[in-house]
Amino acid sequence: MPQELYFDVAIDHFNGSYDDTYQMRYLVDLQYYDKEKGAVLFYCGNEGDIWTFYNNSGFMTTTLAQNLSAAVVFAEHRFYGKSMPFGNESFSGKEHLRFLSVE
Repeated sequence: MPQELYFDVAIDHFNGSYDDTYQMRYLVDLQYYDKEKGAVLFYCGNEGDIWTFYNNSGFMTTTLAQNLSAAVVFAEHRFYGKSMPFGNESFSGKEHLRFLSVE
């Protein structure tokens, strides 16, 4: 079973004077990892809770991880799951939603 972790991420990567951060969730699964020869498989989050994607990615989390002796890391997309830059207010107003962009 993967470990659920969080780290601080800048909300705005373009404006140096805006230094607020939020807690981004990610999962780390070391079940098949061999630190001497193993790879790292990284999954960029989609528009949803990261556990949903982890639980539906058996080819990566089991087959590939086992065959490559790999660590598996899943990162959650901001504004989805528990990775909410402004908590319960994340979807309120243009001020917050401007950070929900491709950039």
